[in-house]
Amino acid sequence: MLNQTETRVLPDVSHIDVPFEWYEVTYLMSIPSVDFDEAGLTLETNRAHKRNDYQYEWLMEDIKENGFYNPVFVYPPHERIWADNVGEELGNGHHRVLAAFDLGFTHVPVTHDSDIQWSTSRNYR
Repeated sequence: MLNQTETRVLPDVSHIDVPFEWYEVTYLMSIPSVDFDEAGLTLETNRAHKRNDYQYEWLMEDIKENGFYNPVFVYPPHERIWADNVGEELGNGHHRVLAAFDLGFTHVPVTHDSDIQWSTSRNYR
């Protein structure tokens, strides 16, 4: 997903020990999210809700200092949750994607491996 000619601002991922791909933060904010009650809602249109979370400021500071410990989980098109969606869906890491956006990162680490997603779902970064 990385274009070699673009300018990238990447978080530290030295702690991640599983395979991942780089995805653009703006793309992740625009795809449907399984975290919202209605199909088709995106992080881009619901960012105020995430920013009001009591741990959001702490998460931003932690990502700024330490980077990511786990990749964000994205459901591939063939495993989508919302029946009317035809593409990928953001499954886990909503706060991290928004924090990366607010910190000025252009890309974040992403996995499609649901085994990794479920084993790391309780980890915030």
